[in-house]
Amino acid sequence: KPLMGLIRFGDYVVENFSESQLAMLQEQLAAFLAQERALLEVRRKRGLREINIRPLMQSAQLEDGVLKLRLALGSVAKYFSLPVAELHICRQEIYLEKNKELVTPFQYISR
Repeated sequence: KPLMGLIRFGDYVVENFSESQLAMLQEQLAAFLAQERALLEVRRKRGLREINIRPLMQSAQLEDGVLKLRLALGSVAKYFSLPVAELHICRQEIYLEKNKELVTPFQYISR
């Protein structure tokens, strides 16, 4: 399988929140991380379907107005109602899974 097809997670840094957005995000993030399941309705070819998006977020930290996330590639931004167009979002690293461990592509090819 091509290397890009194996990539599963990415580290992201999100900035440029307003003060009101930060307060709302702090509450929503704490509630989200405390849940075992977080269902979101998505539209598929066969209609609406509920999916559990909680496993898509491995970690999240909000410090000094900067949100650091480890997410499955894709998006959970809908859950938090974030104005994505106004935010600065930078993907810093990507990971794939090898033997139930997350490794970078460089670690993968060097093993």
